[in-house]
Amino acid sequence: MADYNDLVTDIQAYTMNSSAELQAAIPSFVRMAEDRIYRKLRASWQRVVINGTIGTNSRTIARPSDLALTRSLRVVVNGFSRFMQYRESEFLYDYIPAIATTAEPLYWGLGPDGNYLVAPNPDATYSYDFSYYRRLAPLTPSAPGNFLTDNAYDVIFAAAMVNAALFLQDDRTESMAGAYEKLFNERILELNKIEMAVDSDGYEASVTPSPVNAKAG
Repeated sequence: MADYNDLVTDIQAYTMNSSAELQAAIPSFVRMAEDRIYRKLRASWQRVVINGTIGTNSRTIARPSDLALTRSLRVVVNGFSRFMQYRESEFLYDYIPAIATTAEPLYWGLGPDGNYLVAPNPDATYSYDFSYYRRLAPLTPSAPGNFLTDNAYDVIFAAAMVNAALFLQDDRTESMAGAYEKLFNERILELNKIEMAVDSDGYEASVTPSPVNAKAG
């Protein structure tokens, strides 16, 4: 299967450029490509649920280090699981300005320290489950493969090629950037549709798309 080293080789081959400047910039192209994919992709293999408790002396939930995008936060109240509503941190502090004011938690949001806050401050201990989309460890020469390279190589290749074309900035690469941008958007849409179709059938979306390694010319 293709991996990070293939990405490096393919970027140089498809840009027809093996300069030291391009080679030095390729790790940045790949990193930016990964960031863009995680902002747009909503795949079952990204989904993570963590469990914990919040209480009168603990109104914060640590932000996971591999978080790409939040999905939901639920608390168990009287034996029933209930979704909390997301709000900006300003709302949380305005809603419950005093830590001594406690009640059943209704809202959550991102705090100034990067962790999550709940409001009102919990009046008891509540179990919660926090669901989010994760990002994989970055691709590097020493860790060259992951789900993306194994199953959606064309997506990360296309995103990296857009970055490379913009970096090179000439007449040929300008049209190249448009072609790979189109390929990237089409494949992201296709992958997200696959996930939506499986979810709508009432199953946990656990199937993965077949590898497609086509590259724009």
